[in-house]
Amino acid sequence: MQEALIVGAVFFGYMMLTQFGRRRWTWHKWLPPVVAIPVFVGIYFAKAPHTWQDVLAYAACGVLGLAFGVLAIVFTKMYRSGTDGRLYTLCGVGFAVTWLVAMGLRVGFVWALQNIDPFRTGFGRFMVENDIAKDAIAPCFVILPCVMISVRIIALGLRARRFPPHDDRMTASTHRLAEGQPAPSPSNGR
Repeated sequence: MQEALIVGAVFFGYMMLTQFGRRRWTWHKWLPPVVAIPVFVGIYFAKAPHTWQDVLAYAACGVLGLAFGVLAIVFTKMYRSGTDGRLYTLCGVGFAVTWLVAMGLRVGFVWALQNIDPFRTGFGRFMVENDIAKDAIAPCFVILPCVMISVRIIALGLRARRFPPHDDRMTASTHRLAEGQPAPSPSNGR
């Protein structure tokens, strides 16, 4: 339970501290996860069982991570600032709740295994009947947030490509026009 709490808190804390609110979209936001996720997954999968039943369990957690990742990206806006012309993301309460629920499910699952006898017995029976190794549980817990973060990085990277490149010569009026806002009416000097 303690490991589930710590890993869940690390993922949740990282996402809230680095992504929640209004954040400038730079390589500082996408490079750390791109480097860390393969390392993190490699550590957990080095000793993970790889029977087809275990791989199916990993795939199920991946699909769950994909669903939560898509939901998190729905709550993430991206825009080019009208004042400095740079790309920003905006993540609000929906984004935080999505991450809280995803990480809370992990903790709730572990809590139920430790504290609810019928759940523990039923889950144990499910694992035995489906030949899923107990050592496959930890990698499943890692897959979910890693897929969530990967979905977010890919989706935001694709969104960022839709914006025209930043031009330092653009004026505030040009930025307003690029954002679909009307230009200020010209003054005739009277």
